[in-house]
Amino acid sequence: MASGLAGAWAAKGHAVMIGSRNPAAARSRQEGRDPRIQVGTVRDAVAFGNVVLLAAPWEFVEAAIRGAGSFRGKILIDCTNSFAVGTGGPAMRSGAPLSAAEEVAGWAAGSAVFKAFNSIYWENLANPVIGEEPLCCFFCGEDGEDKSIVERLIRDAGFAPIDAGPLLSARYLEPLAFLWMQLAFEQGMGTDIALTLTRRRPRG
Repeated sequence: MASGLAGAWAAKGHAVMIGSRNPAAARSRQEGRDPRIQVGTVRDAVAFGNVVLLAAPWEFVEAAIRGAGSFRGKILIDCTNSFAVGTGGPAMRSGAPLSAAEEVAGWAAGSAVFKAFNSIYWENLANPVIGEEPLCCFFCGEDGEDKSIVERLIRDAGFAPIDAGPLLSARYLEPLAFLWMQLAFEQGMGTDIALTLTRRRPRG
């Protein structure tokens, strides 16, 4: 997710840095790719950007945030999915009082957290269009200028942004990822699918 969105945003003229726990390995993977994308530590990337994309396995998220420096004044886009531990396949945590995004907001003090991209498969980042319509990206977070910036970044990545309301709505958006996984992997539909919203065209 991080690499795919970094490429899409760099192509639109955004300054981008990928943060990694192993910057040397990340730089090696980035060789020969878009030279506009910088690579550094996670702390480097958080200090670099006004907007931070959180793209990490859920079991590492809290430690990554707490070790990344200050998020105060940053926009934090959370595309993670919180898997239950010890299950036989993809499964949501049961009984959690908060969504993953709400937990992230508690750990990243002073940031404006938005949920986005969590139900989009990484392979679709390269071509976010099926037929003639861009795929939908459901997102949520508090209204204001920060939300407009997130909406623009979703459009710049090639998706149609669908505003699902305040951050509380992450409780509804996060299960969409597990529905997608059920359809793609368990129901055998494959990964070239997407969850989207259609509207009936006005008559006349």
